[in-house]
Amino acid sequence: MGGTNPLVATVTQGMQVQASFAALPVVGFASASISGVESQGKVTLAVQRQGDLSMPSTVTVQTADGSAVAGVDYVATNASTLTFGAGLATQSVDVTILSRAGTQGDRTFTVNLSGAADAVVGGASVTVTIHDAQAFGFDRVGFPPQALLTLRQDGAANEVVVNLGSVDRFYGAAVGSRTVLAELPPGSMVTGGSVGAFNTLDGVRLSVLGAVRATATDERPLQTLWATRPRVQDAVIASAWARRSQSSLGLSAAKVANIGVNAAARAAAAEPGPRNTATLVAYASTLPGGLGANLGTAGNLSATMPGTVEAVVPAGFAAGSGTLKADFFEVRPGGGDSQYLGYFELSADGTLAFVVPTTEVAATVAGDVGGTVSGGGTLGVGRPASFTATAATGYRFAGWTVNGSPVGGTNPLVATVTQGMEVQASFISELDAWRLENFGTTSNTGIAANDASPSGDGLNNLEKYAFGLNPNQSTPAPLAVTGDSLFTRGKPAIVMVETPTSVEMKARFVRRKSYASDRLTFTVQFSADITSWQTSSATPVVVASDAEFEVVEVPYPSFLNGQDAGFFRVNVGLGQ
Repeated sequence: MGGTNPLVATVTQGMQVQASFAALPVVGFASASISGVESQGKVTLAVQRQGDLSMPSTVTVQTADGSAVAGVDYVATNASTLTFGAGLATQSVDVTILSRAGTQGDRTFTVNLSGAADAVVGGASVTVTIHDAQAFGFDRVGFPPQALLTLRQDGAANEVVVNLGSVDRFYGAAVGSRTVLAELPPGSMVTGGSVGAFNTLDGVRLSVLGAVRATATDERPLQTLWATRPRVQDAVIASAWARRSQSSLGLSAAKVANIGVNAAARAAAAEPGPRNTATLVAYASTLPGGLGANLGTAGNLSATMPGTVEAVVPAGFAAGSGTLKADFFEVRPGGGDSQYLGYFELSADGTLAFVVPTTEVAATVAGDVGGTVSGGGTLGVGRPASFTATAATGYRFAGWTVNGSPVGGTNPLVATVTQGMEVQASFISELDAWRLENFGTTSNTGIAANDASPSGDGLNNLEKYAFGLNPNQSTPAPLAVTGDSLFTRGKPAIVMVETPTSVEMKARFVRRKSYASDRLTFTVQFSADITSWQTSSATPVVVASDAEFEVVEVPYPSFLNGQDAGFFRVNVGLGQ
């Protein structure tokens, strides 16, 4: 009977009235974001209606400021009504973009849908980004320098340069992070797409470059270069670029500057659009001073670099065969290797990301003896890391090796992390440290052996160590004590000690305060005939000491088995 509501009808006997309801259509923006260049004059926003389209619908459109301001950056739309006639699925909203003099940077505002009649709102908001009319932005004298992504293909009619922004962004990236820098969809890059620079992505050559050409600092000297290096194996970081003289690097830096200056000039001369945006410019490869003139046919910045800076997209890449990786280095004037920052990763969907890789760093102790090391684990490649060696009691830190090569004895060690890095600390016992100081070796052999006596004074090396004596000098005199802190080290001695009621005889010797941790043992023995020896059971008593040594004594017996105890000795041993 139709859709008039309310329904007016004549009542009949047994009459039944039934109403039917249909779901309202959904009205919303086709995209959550859109961008435009201010010189375009307007942005057009697509609004879609989905569902039952048999009846007309309306919705209210209104703009709201973000960093872009109505009346300054765009013309506001205030509660405008957008009407969908019956059967109509798509409408559009135009918002006027205002041009401004100078450079403002990207600004945003939103456009919102509300108050739908005979419809419901879904996708209620779209963010609009306004780019400056010409914001390619590479400046030869700018600082900090900008990183330029270059894309070219042998035989292709076009080439592409993308401004990735300041090189500073690659220093602050967190360890293990993956930061998306650009979206270069394969469909847009090949012929027929919005950029349309290449016939296929296969064989496209990619590099990222930067250079200091004018404004320099102590950290970033003139002619500092940033350059990618392709990987030979996908999982293995490329060898670091070697640092060179300032004049040599200047030849390469000049080529990088030319790439940016030429790209900026071509962007300024072209109309804004998909091939000329705030960060991307595509142009004919036949133009003078193109990428070929500066990168060279071999990708080595016209023979100013000792290898290619370009990674090549493999065949079948767009079908999803993997990712393309190019490692990124800062190359300062001077000697040694350049600093590794991370790598660029191009995925088959056209996503370009910057990755700071991690690696497992093994921090170990040589022989598993003598102490501990902290600082190993999952660390960022190319980032500095600190390793600390802590000696166990009775041991001394001796030095570091990194990947098997000695790197000195500074503790803690601060080193730049490399892929698969191995850091090892060596510790030596205090006895071996003493042996090294006096004989130039830690080996318990020859004149440096524990039982050797190079000075010929009757004391062996272990006894000289225990008593605090020079192994290379004769020690004829016994120790002497003055007060409780002053004493002269020497051989064990017999002394007479006066007490208020008697005079007592004592056997004295010097020992290291660290004797327990050094595993030193001292056994005092007495004899009447130098054949039979009796071990003292008395606990040594400290009578004098300094920072490292102490003088101890035990009672000296007058008689042994009825005979004068005319002899005593101190046996020094090394425990387990």
